[in-house]
Amino acid sequence: MAEKRPTVVIVGAGFTGTHAAEALLEAPVKVVMMDRNNHHLVQPLLRQAAAAALMPGEIACPVRTDFREQKNFEFRLAEMLNVDLDRRVVYTSNGTLFYDWLILAVGGESNYFGLDSLVRNGFDVKGWKM
Repeated sequence: MAEKRPTVVIVGAGFTGTHAAEALLEAPVKVVMMDRNNHHLVQPLLRQAAAAALMPGEIACPVRTDFREQKNFEFRLAEMLNVDLDRRVVYTSNGTLFYDWLILAVGGESNYFGLDSLVRNGFDVKGWKM
């Protein structure tokens, strides 16, 4: 009978999440990454894309494409809804994930410093959709 490999759930497909998954390439674990987007957005290049110096496809990398050779990797397109640390469960918009190890690499969001007019009229580059 095959031994069950521990499951590492990575929430977030940004720089931190993708580097964590790459570090586990040879590890005897099952890696399950989830994100609400199916691509990794290279945020430092957003300014060049906004100025039309780069095409949007040049700054967004499909997660499944980046990890297609990694045999212990699985990607789920989902949004994290809740985590039960005692039961080691992540509840998502696309089902439930049980884990042995959890990496939360959820990134950040824009801060408008209480200026409601910026929220209404500003352009949120981090939330930019492809």
